[in-house]
Amino acid sequence: MSRVGNALRALFAEAPVSAPEATRSQESQAHGFEFYVNVNPPSYASPTIDDLIERHGIAPYREMRRRCDAVASGLALPTYARLSTELKISASTDDELDEDIAAANRENFERAGGLLRYQEAGLDCLGIGFACIEKRWGEPEEWTAPSGKVYHLQFMRALVPIPQETIAIKRDRFGEIEPDGIWQSNTEQIVTPSLDPTYFDKFSARDFVVFSWQRQWDSPYGMSLLRPAYRWYVFKDQVIRAWQRYLERFGFPLLRVKVDKGVTYAERHRILTEVNKLMFNQGAVGHADIEPIELSHSTVAKYEDAVHEANRSIMRACLQPALLMENQGQTGSNALGSTQQSTFAWPIENLGMHVEQELVRKGVVEDFTRWNFGPQVAIPQVRYEDFQNKDLIAIATMMEAAQRIGIVIPDGWARTTLGVPEPKDDEDVLEPREKPMPTFPNQIPSNTDPQDAARLAGFLDGAVYASHSKDPEELRAFLAGQAGPALNGTVEALR
Repeated sequence: MSRVGNALRALFAEAPVSAPEATRSQESQAHGFEFYVNVNPPSYASPTIDDLIERHGIAPYREMRRRCDAVASGLALPTYARLSTELKISASTDDELDEDIAAANRENFERAGGLLRYQEAGLDCLGIGFACIEKRWGEPEEWTAPSGKVYHLQFMRALVPIPQETIAIKRDRFGEIEPDGIWQSNTEQIVTPSLDPTYFDKFSARDFVVFSWQRQWDSPYGMSLLRPAYRWYVFKDQVIRAWQRYLERFGFPLLRVKVDKGVTYAERHRILTEVNKLMFNQGAVGHADIEPIELSHSTVAKYEDAVHEANRSIMRACLQPALLMENQGQTGSNALGSTQQSTFAWPIENLGMHVEQELVRKGVVEDFTRWNFGPQVAIPQVRYEDFQNKDLIAIATMMEAAQRIGIVIPDGWARTTLGVPEPKDDEDVLEPREKPMPTFPNQIPSNTDPQDAARLAGFLDGAVYASHSKDPEELRAFLAGQAGPALNGTVEALR
């Protein structure tokens, strides 16, 4: 039977198929994997590169924000500075469909809790290193666009930030987040991000937005701004504790009682108890031949300098120049303050570009647009308004100079740049004020012949009119047409 079976298998067997050659993409992936594993040290390929989080978890960063005023203000200022300008979602083109898509995205954020709240949740990455936001979708429904068309869309009903202490991110061997790579702890908050599947519930990565700050070596956990500020926070805490002991020691009157030798311990304790009843636990009993050496009261200045230096270092770690928040005992010119404020605008602008492209556009707008309108449509634009105000006077002067040399400036661009809307009707137009024509009744000598005085006054008024016309040819023609011995000197002077 075995011989018959072997013969049949040999008769109907298919020709052997050789293994397909590796494509260029597969070769690139293989080479990338070798580089990722063999070149990067193990600490860089670990789930997080923040050594403080690996040792103590995220709790120190939470504690710093709640207990230290410098840390709280240092993180709040970049956040509020970035959110001080409006983030606008606009259509990519003037097409009616693109306008409806942009309007649908704005409606989506309104239903999900607001675009501003979503940005605040994403900017929590500054203090922790990353932010994880869940996208909770609603039921499909009909929605009427501003154009009047009716679309069948599925909006997001909520954008919920998830505590970073409960999140672990699973990546494949190439460093990319796996399709079910968002893992949330199902027991309690984790201290160090691990990947033990026993303690996690797996969720689809498509339903979450992971926004990282200072993403080094492609780690989705990022790096907190507070990492270099941590030692200054600990130093400041120790200084304040020592300062409290100093104030307790020298901030109240101290009553010192000296006793002779031979007094028993019980007697000294009784005397100290009586003293403490009078001086609020600020009493001391010692031997007559023991003289304590007190510290200098000028030590308080050293404590203040130490606290100020710690605050300054924390502010610098939070991307803030020294003169931006407070002077802190130092002097600086107005030019230095303006320069530091301009320097502070650079990280704010960079942070805005990350929010535009990664948090808002790629995180929500692109997913919502592709899901509801298909892959063939254009994604709406996401742009912040300018963080620094434009010099409108300089821009208007530039437009006027450009027109004089023949450069055509579109009216729509000029109105948009200067922030001047279109007038609703003729009554909505602001009429320009006409400059009064100056006269020279008091500039003609009183002994001048009346006829010459009248001619001179008319000439001066006409010259001023011609000069106000801003036409050199008109002024030149006016001067050339004047005659009379009384005006020759004036005409030559004006020429």
